[in-house]
Amino acid sequence: MANASGINVINSNGVRVYDLSLGKSLPQFIEEVKKQKKKLKQLREYRNRIELIQDFEFPTVCSRVQVSPDCKYVVAAGIYPPSIKIFDTAELSLKCQRGIDSEIIQLRILGDDYSKIAMLCADRNIEIHAQYGRHYKIRVPKHGRDMLYIPHSADIVTASSCSQIYRLNLELGQFLAPFETSANSVNCLTYCRQLSLLGAGTEDGTVEFWDCRAKTRAAQIPLPDNAAAFRELQGVGEIMSADFSSDGFRIALGSQTGKVLVYDIRYPLPIASMQFQYRKPIVAIKHRDDKMFIADKKILKVYDEKTYKLNTFIEPKHEINDVTPYPDSGLLFMALENAKIGAYFVPSLGIAPKWCSFLENMTEELEETVNDTVYEDYKFLTKLDLEKLNASHLIGTKTLKAHLHGYLMDYKEYETLRSVMEPEEVAEKKDKLKEDRIILQKVMPRVNKAYAKEISALDDQRKKGNPKAILEDERFKEMFTNKNFMIDKSSTEYLKSHPNYNPEAEEPEEEESADDAILPKPQQTKKPAVPMQHKGIKKSKKTAQKKRVAISSSKLHSV
Repeated sequence: MANASGINVINSNGVRVYDLSLGKSLPQFIEEVKKQKKKLKQLREYRNRIELIQDFEFPTVCSRVQVSPDCKYVVAAGIYPPSIKIFDTAELSLKCQRGIDSEIIQLRILGDDYSKIAMLCADRNIEIHAQYGRHYKIRVPKHGRDMLYIPHSADIVTASSCSQIYRLNLELGQFLAPFETSANSVNCLTYCRQLSLLGAGTEDGTVEFWDCRAKTRAAQIPLPDNAAAFRELQGVGEIMSADFSSDGFRIALGSQTGKVLVYDIRYPLPIASMQFQYRKPIVAIKHRDDKMFIADKKILKVYDEKTYKLNTFIEPKHEINDVTPYPDSGLLFMALENAKIGAYFVPSLGIAPKWCSFLENMTEELEETVNDTVYEDYKFLTKLDLEKLNASHLIGTKTLKAHLHGYLMDYKEYETLRSVMEPEEVAEKKDKLKEDRIILQKVMPRVNKAYAKEISALDDQRKKGNPKAILEDERFKEMFTNKNFMIDKSSTEYLKSHPNYNPEAEEPEEEESADDAILPKPQQTKKPAVPMQHKGIKKSKKTAQKKRVAISSSKLHSV
């Protein structure tokens, strides 16, 4: 829900989330000003915008974002052209920008501030920057996938597209003997400061732990004996991200299929597991205080580290590349497939940092205007329901929206899929609806009611023509309103034209009042119709008998 203050308020799982990156970027505002031939200050949207940090964006996409350990600087990498930006939180502005030769895969801050930064680039180079700029550049033997800094030994550890983990010692300025893993390649790295333990997530779906003091492999999850069977049972696939907990005894692993497994390093089986509905690769796992931040390409979920219950979630409009929570606060940054760097404030996770304490006052004013998200005209479907409808391929598209343990689909699209897969059930449902419909009684004229019924019955049988037009034609209107035009069925003319007419089967016509013609009559039990005795018919029968007697007497005289 967008407010006049320029903040998008989201209510996710009963928790308020404030999107601070709402609105257009500065180049977009300038283009709009040129089209409308106005000044920037004349645009209401520009005046009401919330700019947490000045120029907190890239020309095209932001790939990585990190917060310095002293919490005074935010370092972000993006394209195009490839560059890094360093933002000063005290000044709420851009401190400096540096151009890089190629796209940045991973970014690490080596010191307490921005004065020492290491970057793993897509051209197989590691660039080390000091406060004045680029300090050194060295080439890695294989294409890197992840990079980590081990402070106690001053080693930069790189995971690459091979079985080796390369170690660059910054004190000696040379590569040390690499760690040789049992997998084909290594996708991600994580480091535990308490135990000096390096974790490496591999392409084979295992995690190998290396002791950085003894330079030997300490353990593996799952165990080598049942690793293949466990991967097949859990459907894990490749390990794409990993992170140790705050105490160092637990590790969370994110797979390629959107599954997250939490292990205690002292126990060989997982103690908790979470499945993301979009089934996209997990791109980031971060532990802060007692919360665990897990993100795939579509959604970020925040779990409680002790109970593993979902606290809240954030689903931005663009794909997620990286997530970094700001320490000891409810602020977090997202690197998105968008020009703007995502900034979100969740009051339930913590207070606002000192340099943006104004967020507390703004969010308090917006508390009364928060609306819950209501999904109307949607059908909730589980994964099993999608398999029955043969629509599993729609997972991850705009047709399905992840919600709770399943997905939301537009009801019209659901009915379309169901009519294709279950045509008989849909047809039966439509027939039942037709039976339940209210049938309006036709109001018949007061005069010549039986004749009017015959005309309406002909309309249902004949395909061409419109017999009902006779009832509405002004030329024949009095025939059904004036009693002088009542058809006398006892007349000889009527009997000659209708030889099959049976007066005993004819129901007497009752005169209806004006109210009876409009309102439907209550259903009553029908009494047996008493046949009417017509005098004309009796006379005709007597004359016929006399004629028969005369004919028979004449025949006798002739004989």
